[in-house]
Amino acid sequence: MRGGQPRRRQPDQRRRAGADFSRADLAKAEMAGCSAGRAVFCSARLFTAQLDDAVLKGADLRHAILNSATLYKTDLRDANLELASLRWCTLGGTSMPTVLTGTRMFGCQFEGAKGAVVGPVLVDEEATRSLGGAELEAWFSAQGAEHVQVVG
Repeated sequence: MRGGQPRRRQPDQRRRAGADFSRADLAKAEMAGCSAGRAVFCSARLFTAQLDDAVLKGADLRHAILNSATLYKTDLRDANLELASLRWCTLGGTSMPTVLTGTRMFGCQFEGAKGAVVGPVLVDEEATRSLGGAELEAWFSAQGAEHVQVVG
């Protein structure tokens, strides 16, 4: 308080981040059901990690390596997966899809990925091009993930 007036809080312009796992080696980690919304996994190694039923809403996974990871019913809404590698990963199933709504996916590598997802996602560097449905399926196929189905 100054001069009898309460001090006004300045709005925080930055989005508050969760735990920071940047560059962590989490290969083969069993993270099923974990809650790591807004966590930072930049350049983290999540090779063969089990992320089934995990909540990673708003997480920063830029440059992360998620090759051969399983993501059944994983919530990745509004996450940033730019330049991440998801080769040979399993993106859920038709009854337990990976939720990717609003996720930034520019430059991701998907060769051999399979499964089911919910979109739409942002696929360009400026995060202005949103794809869903058949367009998103075609985009996955063009990235080498011919067996990814969009279910919502």
